[in-house]
Amino acid sequence: PCTLIDPALRRGGALKSWQRRALRKRGREEAFEHFPVSFEEKTFRSGSNQEVLRSASVVVGLHPDEATEAIVDVALAEKRRFAVVPCCVFAERFNHRELSPGVPVRTLNQFCAYLRAKDPRIQEDMLDFEGRNKVLYIP
Repeated sequence: PCTLIDPALRRGGALKSWQRRALRKRGREEAFEHFPVSFEEKTFRSGSNQEVLRSASVVVGLHPDEATEAIVDVALAEKRRFAVVPCCVFAERFNHRELSPGVPVRTLNQFCAYLRAKDPRIQEDMLDFEGRNKVLYIP
C-alpha cells in the first residue's frame, strides 16, 4: 500500500483515471490512500495518524519543501528507512538551523550536511534526472 501525505488537495485527492486503471490492472485498487495534511512531527508522532507511520516500511519525500526535516526526524525517531530529495532550504523560516555555532544553514549543500549530521547512517547520492536530484537516505 501507498499513503500520500500532501496538504494540496489536487483533484479532491483523487487519482487520475490512468493511475486508477494501473492499480486496478494489478489488483491494487485499494492500495492507495491520501491524507490531505502537512507532514509535521506532531501530526505523526501521536494521535490517530501515528499508526500510519508505524506501519510504513519507508518514508519518502520528493521535493517536500518545509516537511523535509520533519520527515528525517520522524523517520529516525520511529526507526524507519527514509529517502528525501530536498529542494528548498527556507533559511528565513527555519533560522534556528546551524551547521555549527554561529554558522546558519543557508544553502542546499549546507542543509544536506545539517540533515546528515543527525545520524551517521544517513547516506547521500545523486539521482539520474535534472534539477534538484540529491537524495539523502537510510537504506
